[in-house]
Amino acid sequence: MMMKRLPALPLVWATLTTLLLRTTTASSSPSIAALAQRDDDDSKNASSAFVHSTVYGNITFAVSTVTQTGDLYFHLEAPADNSWVAVGSGKEMKGSLMWVVYKSEDEKGITLSPRTATGHVEPSYERDIPCNLDDTEGARPTGIVDRNGKSYFIVNALCHNVNNRASFKRSLARREADDLDSDGILNFDNDKQNFIFACGPTDRHLHDDSKEVGIRRHTLYGGFTMDLKSATVESSIDAQKALAAFDTGAWQMKNAQLVSGPEKDRDWSSGIHSLLMCGTFVILFPIGVVFLRLLEKVMWHAIMQGIGVVFIVIGVGLGIYVGREYNQSRTVRSAHQILGLTIAALTLLQFGLGLTHHLIYRRTQKPTLLGKIHLYLGPCVLAGGALNGFLGFRFSGGSYHNIMYGAIVAVIFIVLAGLLVWTARRKKTRGRRKAGGEAYEGFAHRGADTGYAGRDHIPLRSVPSEEPPPYEAARGVQPRNMV
Repeated sequence: MMMKRLPALPLVWATLTTLLLRTTTASSSPSIAALAQRDDDDSKNASSAFVHSTVYGNITFAVSTVTQTGDLYFHLEAPADNSWVAVGSGKEMKGSLMWVVYKSEDEKGITLSPRTATGHVEPSYERDIPCNLDDTEGARPTGIVDRNGKSYFIVNALCHNVNNRASFKRSLARREADDLDSDGILNFDNDKQNFIFACGPTDRHLHDDSKEVGIRRHTLYGGFTMDLKSATVESSIDAQKALAAFDTGAWQMKNAQLVSGPEKDRDWSSGIHSLLMCGTFVILFPIGVVFLRLLEKVMWHAIMQGIGVVFIVIGVGLGIYVGREYNQSRTVRSAHQILGLTIAALTLLQFGLGLTHHLIYRRTQKPTLLGKIHLYLGPCVLAGGALNGFLGFRFSGGSYHNIMYGAIVAVIFIVLAGLLVWTARRKKTRGRRKAGGEAYEGFAHRGADTGYAGRDHIPLRSVPSEEPPPYEAARGVQPRNMV
């Protein structure tokens, strides 16, 4: 009997197995859903973000790191009204790895330029640092977007193998930098990694595809710390998910803290340099010319030109100082620099010629060769100095200033030329009148050579005071009839 019932056991076993699997699956479904939700939350949490509001707009810098590969993924949002925006590692510019962002040539895209600096000077592009815009599958797009009526840089980038990497530090060493700050090295295990940020000026129109293009000094800067250890993930896909977890403009401060600034900054030395040089050649020196040629005030002419020479010396000094801050001007090789130094030297020579001529003339009362050179060199120096102003604005990236500067130069030089022409004609007319008067006086006194000299000075005899005698008794002669 028992042998006959054995074939039914497999069927029972199969039924029990099916019921057990259904029960297990049903009981485990909530755990799987919870695990998926937890993974999604982990993706959002596996990042650190710095968000700060500035006078230009919000700056957002979020990162996610992959320790195994040393890769760093970052998301940057910043106002596009600024000519450029940058974030860098470390407490200061010296030894920092910086990511500088500005508009592309067509002004529709983004140019990302990884740079380093040896101090508080313009950072230089480092081609050895593998940082580029992240265009891999899964990354969010990069570009210029409008939000609440303002334009913003939106950057998603990837830097390969930058964890504890000192390649950019060796690049700095090649530029003979010393005492480099090791704080600029990125450390993914650092829960208080220092960073700096800066915004470029808004009066510069920068759009270029080159990663080596020059940038002007920042107008705003500050510093913050960020927990990179909390931003660590296992793979690049997880890093992209972490940075894509929030929409643009929805990021909030997380695992980061503002530690300095933001402070406003301005390149005063550059502006004062422009004011002194252009103001001297376009305004001060022409006023000195008016004093000499129109008003004939030699002393005031000398005073104005002397003040101008002092301003030129100060302006050249400021120009050299400013030039050391920027890559393109650290060496004297541009037309603006060469012409500027030449004109400055000729200005000193011109002042020396005029002073020496004046001292000699006071002693001898005779014209000198130095005076003649001074007369013809002056207009050349004046025109050269005014011309170099146009080159200077273009050299500094402010070509738009040339419109206003050109209008001022044109008005002043036309007025000056008109005054000089009018003065020359007036002197010529005076000369003719004087020559005519001298000719008349010579004609009136020509009698000195013809025996008539002194006829106007014949002395009168004394006039008698008594009455004249009667006519009839004058000689006893009777008048004779005429008819």
